Amino acid sequence: MNYFKLLLVVLFPALAIGQNPLYIFPSKQQVDSMHLALERKPDDTTLMAIYKNISVYYLESNRDSCIYFSGLQLSIARKFNLKLWQAYALHTQGYALWNKGKYIQALQAFLESIKIAEDKESEKDIWQISEFYENNNPQ
Repeated sequence: MNYFKLLLVVLFPALAIGQNPLYIFPSKQQVDSMHLALERKPDDTTLMAIYKNISVYYLESNRDSCIYFSGLQLSIARKFNLKLWQAYALHTQGYALWNKGKYIQALQAFLESIKIAEDKESEKDIWQISEFYENNNPQ
């Protein structure tokens, strides 16, 4: 394995959370509202966005829930081939797994996330790009 890539994967969790201004943590009240919204059976893409926000909420407080909800997000993102949403879900899972001491699983999630992010095709047809980029430019 390339040492640079290994170093990137080891440092990626700490750097990504600290450097990404769009890693916005929803409030408890917002997450409670999202849980209520789940009962209304929203469409798949709305469901995916709800799962993303709930997983981020649990990122530091309940890593098992974070992994669960990001896994649900990942399933929908794969269903619709939404690459950036897949990368985000994998990164979130990787961070939670890393903090649980599950380093091999975390590394796998981070590497898959990086592979998606490096692919120029991932920059096309992004549903709700504003979830990730303030200027709507994925580059």
